[in-house]
Amino acid sequence: MAKKKRIIRIGGFLISGIFLFLTLKEINFHKVWETLKNLNLYFTFWGVVLFLLANVIRGYRWKLMLKPVKDVSALSCIAAVFMDILGNNILPARLGDLWRSVAVKHKENLPITTALSSLVVERILDGLVILLGAFAGRWIFTKVPSSMKQAIMYLTMGLLAIILIFSIIYAIHEHRYKNSNSKIALQVKKVVSALRFLGNVRNTVFIVLLSILSWTVEFYSYFYFLRAIGYHGHMSLALFVMVAVNIGVSIPSGPGFFGVFEYSTLLAFYAYSLPKELGLTYAFITHALRYIFGSLVGFILGSRWYLFPSKEEEEEIEELNLKENGDIN
Repeated sequence: MAKKKRIIRIGGFLISGIFLFLTLKEINFHKVWETLKNLNLYFTFWGVVLFLLANVIRGYRWKLMLKPVKDVSALSCIAAVFMDILGNNILPARLGDLWRSVAVKHKENLPITTALSSLVVERILDGLVILLGAFAGRWIFTKVPSSMKQAIMYLTMGLLAIILIFSIIYAIHEHRYKNSNSKIALQVKKVVSALRFLGNVRNTVFIVLLSILSWTVEFYSYFYFLRAIGYHGHMSLALFVMVAVNIGVSIPSGPGFFGVFEYSTLLAFYAYSLPKELGLTYAFITHALRYIFGSLVGFILGSRWYLFPSKEEEEEIEELNLKENGDIN
């Protein structure tokens, strides 16, 4: 197990290192510094606020997705989403996703398998919304690079693969494990339970609308960061950066997706024939602020999570105190 963790860690750092090298190759850092000095703090502030708001919306959406399995509090779900961000920022290979599932099990007693499965379903929803946005962008915006077609193709292939896996698991559950209580059957049922929200049409529609809202808010976060560095070109660049970055960070890399995030951003800027230095400045500002504030909120909410017990934990503590004092048998 220790050897496997070491391989994952080394592999993640290696991937980040390669992309970071490709990003920094032949960069004029004087031009980068000049752009940084003229950063618009007003647009920067709103870029950060909208990034945080998008993830608050996703936290509430996760609550609705889990509700058919267990009525988890909205604060717990929002905290878990930001702890996921914090985890991915300090751990390699997207291990923050696992941390999020372990945390919600600790606080809300939700099975890890169910939490992880719902997280995968959440990623599918996000991917479908981004894909929808990419398709819509090709029709709405007059200037969209031809490379957007490739991004759409890669995203579609990834989503179809994940949907196929879930479809196979669901089919196995329905035909083999539905009435079984074996260990394998119980695990399969936990995976399938992540899809229960689909049984309520009204709830499903609201979840889809929240998904669209969260990514619309995030799109404007990317857009405001563009305004912050003085870019006044076509706003479709914000959409393409968002698509490119989300495809890029799906690759298991080092902590914080350093290198991968920057290189994905540069690809988007390159497609618009923009200077590499401008793209690097944008990537640095956007990534750094998302990293700092996402981690900070994750740390604050995570600290509150572990420092302040839930009602169930308070009852257990009170019962233990009563036993120690001899008030109950």
